[in-house]
This record gives sequence, structure tokens and C-alpha cells, in this order.
Amino acid sequence: MNPLGRVPEGVTQILSLTHLYMNDCFLDYLPANFGHLSQLTALELRSNNIKYLPKSFAYLTVLARLDIGANDLTELPEFFGSLACLEQLWADRNKIRRLANSFGHLSALEFAELSCNCISEIPESICRLSRLRELYLNENMIAKLPPDIGKLTSVTSLNLSDNCLSELPVSVGGLHELIELNLNKNQLVTLPCEMNRLVNLRFLYADANKISSLPKEIGFCTKLRVISLAKNQLATIPLEVGMCRHLRVLTLTQNRLVELPYSLTNCKLLNALWLSENQVTLPKLETFQSEFCMFEFQGSPLLPFQADTNEQGHKILTSYLFPQQRVSPSPSSAHLDLAGPHFCPEISDAESLTSSVWDAEYRKRCKVAFKFDSEHMRVQSDKPRNVYYPKESNNVRGGQKLTPCHFSYSDEHILGSKPDMFPPDSVVTYFVSTPSSPG
Repeated sequence: MNPLGRVPEGVTQILSLTHLYMNDCFLDYLPANFGHLSQLTALELRSNNIKYLPKSFAYLTVLARLDIGANDLTELPEFFGSLACLEQLWADRNKIRRLANSFGHLSALEFAELSCNCISEIPESICRLSRLRELYLNENMIAKLPPDIGKLTSVTSLNLSDNCLSELPVSVGGLHELIELNLNKNQLVTLPCEMNRLVNLRFLYADANKISSLPKEIGFCTKLRVISLAKNQLATIPLEVGMCRHLRVLTLTQNRLVELPYSLTNCKLLNALWLSENQVTLPKLETFQSEFCMFEFQGSPLLPFQADTNEQGHKILTSYLFPQQRVSPSPSSAHLDLAGPHFCPEISDAESLTSSVWDAEYRKRCKVAFKFDSEHMRVQSDKPRNVYYPKESNNVRGGQKLTPCHFSYSDEHILGSKPDMFPPDSVVTYFVSTPSSPG
């Protein structure tokens, strides 16, 4: 940080200057003759108070890297398109409302960071940026994408989260090199079938939309590793998801799912399947939130599944811990306007949880090493007191061994805490160091 307040006199006379960094300098404006620095290849003006760019800015024709983020700019003017050599642009965290049509003249542009602005419309000329690889337009006010957005055939990362999109153009399937697509926090109802052409897509994020169905063509995106569709209105998942053999993470929390396609068992690399808060509940009547949300195909499952067949004859996965049972609306919920004429109320996770089954599973899986004796207010161990622990290392460190000990609530100097911080159900383990015996 250097509180200059303005560009020092004489700087614009250094005609051979190629790199200029004036971040956090409290600049309110750039001098009118700033374009004299026509040899600049890198310019950083981040975190100032600049409100507009001078017209002479158009003479920076060899500029390759420009950072004007975190200023007070309201537009990128028409002459901005004269920066024919610009490869990397940061213009995030401004107040930009529009991009000029000349933006499409930045033929060398490979990286564009335009997030956190007030952009409501993308000019169609942007589709001519054939070398563009990364485009970040998140946290704007974009309601519609150009119809030819698919002509950005070099784009590998596209972030459109936190906008107002209600649909994607069918040309999005032309983004053949796309690896990561972020559509979080929009108003999307569905995804286009043309996504089956995104053969290199690995990461798909579409949380917090209004998606009620997925196209079965998503199964052709066989390189997908992460699919995140939390906070939508999904009632079913297409069978073709099982064709995504590289899938590792599938997030489906806060939807309306009552079953999963059995084809998911084909995803042998799937490590995490997030399913909490999926049974449709009567609004404002339940506060219980399930914590049993991860399923591991490799290792012991936290949420056991069993095969079943639905009404359409398709093989599905269900969980006996959360039986999907329909119930009639209670009198207290009769006045609520739920999801329309086709709404079928379901019981919540709290009501449907089979507690006896869960308790049995818990007793079978848990391993208790120490048990608290509330009557004598001490910790009891079911291991011999002098057994070395852990056995692999013989528990000897620096000529000492660790031995489990008993203590009472009065041992505040040991616990370093007040006795009432340990309720009667607590499991507390304490080891002390003692000299190890020779040999």
C-alpha cells in the first residue's frame, strides 16, 4: 500500500516503461496522457478508486496483462477493444453494468475475470474470442447468455454462478474443451440435452437452482468426477448416471428423492454420496436435519443400502434406515400451500428414522475402549492397566511408556477444566508417562 493519491508527474514520460504496478495507491483517476506508456505489457491498478479509463488507454496496444479489479469502474468502454494483444484481464469487483461490443475484438484474450459486477447482458461479440480458456462471470445479474456461446470452443472453465439464468442455450454443447462448469445459484429448471457433447466435462456444479429433472444424456459425460445438485427439486435420477464410471462425488442434498437408480453401483470410484434432507417434508413443521449423509462404496457404509424395484419395474437402491412412507396431511398442515396439485407429502427424516434399527447398527459397529462409571465418578478401562498402547510402536517414547489411568472429577489439575464440563455420559481417556522397564 502506498497512498500516493495520483500517478506521479513524470511517470507518463518514461516511454520505455514495460511493467507498472500501482495497486492500493488510492488513485482516483488516471491522467489523460496515460496512453503515452505505449510499451506497457503488464499493468496492475487493483484496489484503487478509479471510476473511468481515459481515452488514451486505447494506445496501450501491446498490453498483455491488465488488472483493474476492485475499483469503481462502471463500464469497459468501446475503445477497450483496441487492446489487441491483451491475454489476461482482471476486472472483478467493480460496478460494471455493460461490456461494449468491441469486447469481442480482444482476439488474444485467454483469461477474463469479470465476477462481482452488475453485468446484466453479455454482448454477442464475446463469442468471437476463440482463444478464451477461462471465463468468470459469477456474481452478476446475467439473465440470458448469447445464443452462440458454444463458439467459445477453447473454454475449459466457465463460472456463471450467482446470476439470474433460467435456461442455457442449446449451443452450450459446443464447448467441447469444457472441464469445469459452475451454475450454482441461478433459476435453472433443467439442463439442456445437448450437454451430452461435453465429453471432457469433469466438474458440474448446479446447486441452489430449481432443477426438477436431469436429461438422460448426462450419462454421455463419461469423464465426470463431481456432480453437485444440492438444493434443487429432483425427484428422480436418470439411470444413465451410472455410465459416469469416473464419478467420485455425487451431492444430492435437499432435493425430493425417494430412491436412487441401481446403476449407481457401476460407479466403482464413487467415494461420497450426499443425501441428507431429501424426503419431502411439511414446511415449518420439522426442524430435524439428518446427519447420515455420506455413503462410501469403498469401506464400511455409513448409510446401508438395499436393492429394490420401484413401481415402474426399475431396479433401485433404498435404505431401511429411512423408509419412504407416504402419510396424509395432518390437520395442522391443511392450510399450507405446498407444491401444487401433484404434491404428495412425505414424512420427514425424523419421523421415518427406524430408531430400533439404528440402535442395533450402532451397537454392532461401535467399539468402546473406556466406559464411564457415573456411580463412582471415575473412568474404568477394560484393558489391563500396564499394557503398552499402541502395540505397534510398543508405546515407548524417549524411555517412557504411556499407561491408562483412572481419575475422578476432583482432578482439575489433570483435566485443566471444570468438573461440570464432563457430563455423566462422557467418555474420557487419559494417559500419563511413566519410565519404561529395561528391555
